[in-house]
Amino acid sequence: MEFLCLRKYCLLFSFGLILLIPLSANEGEEFITMYEGMGDDFISIEKAIPDYPALMLVYGNSDERHFAITSYDETNEYLDLLVNTTDRYLGTVPLDLGSAGNTAFLEINATGAWQLIIYPIFAAERLEKNIDYYDTGDNVLWIEEEGSLLEIAGNGGERHFSVIAYDSFGNYSDLLVNTTDVYAGRVRLPSDTLILQVSAVGDWTMTLR
Repeated sequence: MEFLCLRKYCLLFSFGLILLIPLSANEGEEFITMYEGMGDDFISIEKAIPDYPALMLVYGNSDERHFAITSYDETNEYLDLLVNTTDRYLGTVPLDLGSAGNTAFLEINATGAWQLIIYPIFAAERLEKNIDYYDTGDNVLWIEEEGSLLEIAGNGGERHFSVIAYDSFGNYSDLLVNTTDVYAGRVRLPSDTLILQVSAVGDWTMTLR
């Protein structure tokens, strides 16, 4: 696993993939932490900004077996089930968003190789007003401008598809979408929404209005 930080982005090269994280060259060395392994493991982690939510880019399960990642605090108390799938996985999930806990350990249940890249939540991809955003799988978006509606479409494979809103303090605000059907609709965006967590299998689109 290698990474190269340019003017505004860091490029990570691993498992034949090129992954883009919106951190500058000055921030990359300081704010990115990377972990990789094979099979089951229980690891301690560090976030660049302690006691603050972070994002974790996850790659693994190329053999499409069972793959799960669970977070625990410093006393080994359960916090959250971050990933749970039998599909090949590449996605971004939040750490400690909407939670009073602070992740200190991760339990990985896997067959084969996996990779984790942890970086600050302020480096989340931006959702700009009236610009269509296209993506695949799990991700976390930072709302760049004020809006009142979201146009959302996705879940063509009829798996689980959800969108959760969090406010500017990182607190849970509302469950905007939660379905196993093909989805296309417009939903009200709660005021003071800053972060959106999308859980998806397959392609989806979103537009802020």
